[in-house]
Amino acid sequence: PEDELTRRVKSIISNVQREDVGPVEMAEALQALLDEDERVKTQDDLAKLIGKDKTWVSGMLRILSLPTPLQAKVGSTQQSVSYDSMIRVARLDNPAEQTTLIDQLLSGASQKAIRQQINHLKGKPTEAAPKPKKVYHTAHKATIIVQSETVALSQERVVAALQEALAQARKNAA
Repeated sequence: PEDELTRRVKSIISNVQREDVGPVEMAEALQALLDEDERVKTQDDLAKLIGKDKTWVSGMLRILSLPTPLQAKVGSTQQSVSYDSMIRVARLDNPAEQTTLIDQLLSGASQKAIRQQINHLKGKPTEAAPKPKKVYHTAHKATIIVQSETVALSQERVVAALQEALAQARKNAA
């Protein structure tokens, strides 16, 4: 008969594959394996045992560094919270920022929105909005693109830019 530890390992492996266990519960189960299974001495051993990479295991265990009230809040919700988002939040050092992001996650914020918020908090550039542009296809099989360096691209600015470009083209042709 299988011992309790072996059954727990198989259960965790099964749950990791399905990702239907909440991130806090998963992190606690991984930590329990690390603490109780003599075969698992390092995070690398744990990663090999469950078929995940060490970075994932390390990130999941980092969730346990979140303040206890935040862990409880996430652990008791019916809302599905992605492992990736929780790992990213746990990597932040500021409990107030963590709380804000957890609240957003529990309100249904997407992984992408959380990623962008974290990048903003870390001072990383966010994905730039596409610059407005107008595209003109001519009878001469040429495409003329007027693209703004700012957000506003009025019709007057398009005409002025085209006139300026035309003047430069005439000057260069002379």
